[in-house]
Amino acid sequence: MAGRYVRGPGVGSVARVVSNTRRKGKGPEARSGIDRRRALEARVQAAEQDITAHKETLYKERWVERTTRKAKAKAAEMRMQEILDEEQQELERRRAKLRQMLADEERHLLAEAAAQVETPLEKQARMRERVRELREERESDRQREAKERKRQQFLMNSEPVRQLKRKQELEKLVQHRDVQLKEKEIVKQHEKEVDEFFSRMWLEDKASKDRRYAEEQQQRAQRARQQQMVLNEQMQAVEQARQQQLLLVEEERKLRLQAQEQAAIEAKRQQEEERRGRQRMMAELDRFNKQTIELRAQEAQRELEQDLQYLQENIDAVKGEAEAERERKAQVMQEVKMYNDYIQQMKAFEKQRERQAMQALLDKLERERQARQQLLDEVMQTRRQQIDAKLQAVELEKMEAAQEYHNLVRAIKEQEAAEEERKKSERIRAREAAKALQEQAQDNARRRREEEQRQADEARRLREMDRQYEETLTRELQSLAVTGTSAH
Repeated sequence: MAGRYVRGPGVGSVARVVSNTRRKGKGPEARSGIDRRRALEARVQAAEQDITAHKETLYKERWVERTTRKAKAKAAEMRMQEILDEEQQELERRRAKLRQMLADEERHLLAEAAAQVETPLEKQARMRERVRELREERESDRQREAKERKRQQFLMNSEPVRQLKRKQELEKLVQHRDVQLKEKEIVKQHEKEVDEFFSRMWLEDKASKDRRYAEEQQQRAQRARQQQMVLNEQMQAVEQARQQQLLLVEEERKLRLQAQEQAAIEAKRQQEEERRGRQRMMAELDRFNKQTIELRAQEAQRELEQDLQYLQENIDAVKGEAEAERERKAQVMQEVKMYNDYIQQMKAFEKQRERQAMQALLDKLERERQARQQLLDEVMQTRRQQIDAKLQAVELEKMEAAQEYHNLVRAIKEQEAAEEERKKSERIRAREAAKALQEQAQDNARRRREEEQRQADEARRLREMDRQYEETLTRELQSLAVTGTSAH
């Protein structure tokens, strides 16, 4: 805004100072607070966007981790389900076979029950037939037992046959033992594969958790550094806002003092101008009066000299005639009186003209005084408007600084609340992860205990089978030895 120059004594310089002050109030200092606030808001917004992006990244990582863990658990569950399905199919096959056998036996019993409905003659015939069948069966059993005894005697008496049979029995036992060992090896291999699968899953899960924990620690440290930087910047911004507010208060005080000093200077200058105006007016009036008096005196002196010269000439011309002289003297006195009257009229006219000139001069001076006063009022009004505008700008800056401070405090509280919520969720996730790991460890321990119990049961069953086989073999050998001795 260009400076406005106002005509008038001692006024243009004041107008230039006022305009320069107004131009200074809208300089870079007034915009620096807004720029800093916008920059701070941009930094806060960028920090909030980083926090939001980090939350989204953590959510994606957790989702991928949960999905991977679920997929692994699903694969393990499917594998275990396949094993259970195979065992269930085998069990169902056995159950179906047992049901078939029970159904056949039930049909046979039903057939026998149906066949039992008969007459007494049929019953006697059937009983006689049954007696005959029993005799034949007893005879066939006796013959078969005799043949078996003969065969046993032959076998007992024949060392090669005994060795061959012992060898066959031993081969059967070895085959049965090999089958048991193979089954045991298969079960052990399967259990080893399951244990290795679970161990591998546990190690992968542990490595993933360790890696994720390290990444979270690094990210947490990075976030802590970023938050510390943001907090430092925010605190610096708050301190700058506080300093700016203090500067604005000091500037407001200086402006008020400057306005008071300016008003005092303007009042003093106005009084000085009025005093000088009065002095100039009195000097001008005195000078005008002196000039007027001197001019009137000179004119009166000239006219009087002319009149005296004229009278002297008339007196000289009529000196010889006394009567004529008296008449002329009377006429001259009359003329002198008329002249004096004329002089008095001229003096009154001159006084009237002086009064008019003085009134005109006073009117002129009053108009100049009013013009100066109006100009001074305009300048003071402009200055007051500038001071009011500056004070309003200062108040606006103070309000903006206070609002910015409140916004920063609210942003800091929200950020602290978000950080506390994040820490709380991390603690919850850590507890859940520890609980899941503990459950997994307990489940693995339970599986190991069940496997050890199953292996112990299998070992006891094998030992019992070996013992039973040894007892059976011993009984058979003893029976063969007794049979051989009795045969001899």
